[in-house]
Amino acid sequence: MTAQEFKETGQKLLKSRQYAEAISLMKSAAEAFPKDESVWSDLMLAASGNGQHEQSVEFAKQGIRQLPRSDCLWRNLGNELTILDRLEEAEKALINSENLNSNAPWLWRYW
Repeated sequence: MTAQEFKETGQKLLKSRQYAEAISLMKSAAEAFPKDESVWSDLMLAASGNGQHEQSVEFAKQGIRQLPRSDCLWRNLGNELTILDRLEEAEKALINSENLNSNAPWLWRYW
């Protein structure tokens, strides 16, 4: 399977809520496409959907190391940290996201 096929198949599995299977393929896609924001976001969503919120946080941090200016990854990190009741960390992540894109339409949900 090519890297692109890992990504596409992983996204299909994510959409069909087959989270555990999606995680495996999206990990391979992230290795092949470390600068692809959607891969990291999908990997986080799959882990979160599978109830693995700590793992989702780790995927977010890995993605942010590759794409430190991704407001989307910072926002997703904040969401996961909120679920884990790590509110101070969540606030910092959401502020980082806001600083990167203060016009994001989702901001009204937090402030």
